[in-house]
Amino acid sequence: MADVLVCKSNWNGVKHDSFNWHNTDQNSTVEIAQDGNTTWPFGSPSPISVGPSSKVACTLIATPGTYTYNSNPCSTLGNPKTVIIT
Repeated sequence: MADVLVCKSNWNGVKHDSFNWHNTDQNSTVEIAQDGNTTWPFGSPSPISVGPSSKVACTLIATPGTYTYNSNPCSTLGNPKTVIIT
């Protein structure tokens, strides 16, 4: 299972892929949350909390497309984040 850094943006995945959110970027818990009313691209409900130096298992939805979401407190690295599902 691949690791995706919680503050990373512009990453790619395949529909139904399983992966781990990995928090190596922050010394505090990062909350991954829906970007307004956009489609939530993950199998786990929003928000997803990932503690420092922790991993949380997740999956991508089945519908290919480009999706946005937010990671906080990663805002200095830009929000919203983007995942492209193929």
